[in-house]
Amino acid sequence: MVPVGAWRVRTTPSPYDLKILHFIPVYAPAWKFGGPVRSVSALAEEQARQGHKVTVLTTNAGMTAADGIIPDKWILRNGVDVCYCRQEDGFGIKSTSLEKRVKDRAGEFDIMHLSAIWHPVARAAHNAARLGRVPVIVSPRGGLGPYAWQRRRWLKKIYYDLFERAHLKAAAGFHFTSSSEALESAQFIFRQPACVVPNGIDESLWRRNELAAIDWRAAQGFAKSDLLLLYVGRLHHKKGLEILPATLVKVQLAFPGQRLRLVLVGPNENGTLQQLEKEMVRAVSPGCLQWIPTLPAVALATVYSAADIFLMPSFHENFGNSAIEALACGCVSLVSAETGCFEFGDGCGMKSVATHDSDQWADAITEIFKSGRNVVTGNERTKLFSRVGLRATATEIVRFYQTIQTKPKNI
Repeated sequence: MVPVGAWRVRTTPSPYDLKILHFIPVYAPAWKFGGPVRSVSALAEEQARQGHKVTVLTTNAGMTAADGIIPDKWILRNGVDVCYCRQEDGFGIKSTSLEKRVKDRAGEFDIMHLSAIWHPVARAAHNAARLGRVPVIVSPRGGLGPYAWQRRRWLKKIYYDLFERAHLKAAAGFHFTSSSEALESAQFIFRQPACVVPNGIDESLWRRNELAAIDWRAAQGFAKSDLLLLYVGRLHHKKGLEILPATLVKVQLAFPGQRLRLVLVGPNENGTLQQLEKEMVRAVSPGCLQWIPTLPAVALATVYSAADIFLMPSFHENFGNSAIEALACGCVSLVSAETGCFEFGDGCGMKSVATHDSDQWADAITEIFKSGRNVVTGNERTKLFSRVGLRATATEIVRFYQTIQTKPKNI
């Protein structure tokens, strides 16, 4: 008799026959929730292309009528079976339907990959995996980092002691997207195996399109000589965007004969956009700032191609998808030292700024413009995809699943 808490053991692993369950509270096309939605959906779809049976249990949080999602109905999305369980009103993301479905279905799978740190719905997933004897791989996606702990610290401490610690201790293994994330999370894992695999980038999707970029700039009323800076992601305090007005004032002084443009793409949170607009009008010039709430991937690739420099001045990023996407589309990326993906973008057109000082950011931007090195070379792009190509990263994660799934749990 196998005790509850031990998982079923595969004796003849094959690289192309796993039944994989991804459990995540929000999923594509709920792009407004940021990088994890895009990275998890890309991973799931690539695993399906590689021949695995991939299922996603999630909620309809962030969906609109235009998305055509019917709650609690299964759909096939890009080769992946997805059920968008109905979200219920209340604090956070709640879904009785999601909890019931994971309880009913968990035992059917060889592995559960969970991207849901600090989410109460994840408790049902952990319990279902334990009862179904299914190993759980946890991707914290920044949730165990120091910045995450600073938010509602005392509530997190209580929740950790009551629930999350036991969940992490019971996990079969951990997936981290960068070495820095693995290092800052080390105190919260309990000798389980872990892998560092970056979020994968689809080379066929994220690529430079010069003609589309020229047309886009013209449609926005941007002159060819305008210096275009771009940020893509949530407009939130964590992203360090408040440094930009003072930074742009200093950059403008270095290029008095040219217009600076700043384009922000992403959902506005906590009044961040309004504050930036006020600062920009006072510091730079009216019309300098343009905000786009959201864009599909193909359109976003065009905007990356049109930009001169991509900026990510975040206080913390376990990875930083958009900085890598920009590189893939040929746009040099300038990131903070707290951005995890720098280890993969270094030497591929990505540069780092050590502090959040506006003088240093202005100097770095000015140096890139004056050097004329604001386009990623073909060799740099090739090197980038050797590190973060979607096919290779998905395969590496599957191999990690297999090393876990072929070993019994230590009771």
